[in-house]
Amino acid sequence: MSYNYFDIDRRRKESVDVQLLNTITQAIQNQLIPPNTPLLIETFQQLAPELEESRIMEILEEMVVSGLVRRSKNGYFSLTRKIPSVTYHKLEALHDLLRNNYDEVKEVISEVSLTKHYPKKQKDAEFKDRETLIMIQRKYYADSELLAFSNTYLPLKMFKDIDTLDFNQGTLYQLLEKNYPEYSFEYSRRLSSVIPSTIYVSGVLEVTRNTPVYYGRIHSFTKRYKQFEYSDVYVLANRFSFSTEYSATELKKLL
Repeated sequence: MSYNYFDIDRRRKESVDVQLLNTITQAIQNQLIPPNTPLLIETFQQLAPELEESRIMEILEEMVVSGLVRRSKNGYFSLTRKIPSVTYHKLEALHDLLRNNYDEVKEVISEVSLTKHYPKKQKDAEFKDRETLIMIQRKYYADSELLAFSNTYLPLKMFKDIDTLDFNQGTLYQLLEKNYPEYSFEYSRRLSSVIPSTIYVSGVLEVTRNTPVYYGRIHSFTKRYKQFEYSDVYVLANRFSFSTEYSATELKKLL
C-alpha cells in the first residue's frame, strides 16, 4: 500500500517524525485515508526510512490517544473524528465573538484553586483519574457588563509554577503561550447547547435562575494533539441579536 498524498519535506524545520504525525492526521481528518484502513508500519518506514519502527509505533500510539487511530491484534487502523470538523475552533473564538459585537471586552480571573480530575464529572477529558488540576474561573465583561464565565481546568504537571503567574496579564491563552513556549497551542473542540441557568450559574452571572445561557464544553489541544484544557463556559443567550452574521446555530458552534 502506498500513501502518495503524504508530504515529507526534509528542508523544513519541522522534524520528520512531527511531519509524519501531522500528515497522517490530516489525511485521516480529510478522509484521504478511509475509516478502517490498515496503517502499515513498513509503509511509513518506506516514507521516512530515517525513523525506527519503535518511533513510528510511538506516533501511532499518540494518534490512538487522540482518537484518530484504533489499535487491534493485527496492527493499527484509521478512524474518523467522533465530532465533525466544523466544531473545531481557534482558542480565542469566544473573545472574537464578543469583540465583534461589543466595543470593550475584558477577561478577569475571579478564582484560582487546585482540584482533582474526576472522569464522571469532567466527561471526556483526557486526564488521569485523580490527576491534580488547577481550576481558573474567568469572567468576561463586554462594555462593562458581565456576559459570560468559564471554569477552566489545566493539568498541573504540564504547567510548572503556573500558580505563581499573574493571570490578569492578557488572556489565559496569551499567558500560556508566553510562559510555556515548549507547547504549541492549537485548537479547541466545542460542544454547545442552550440550557436554563442553575442556582450556581445564575449566582456567578448575577441573573435570575433559569435565565437562558449557552453552555459550551470545551477541550483544547496542542499541535501534538495533547489535551491541555477542559472548560465549562456559560454565556448569556439574550445579549446577542441574531443576524445573518451570527445565527443561533453559528453562535452555538463558536461557544
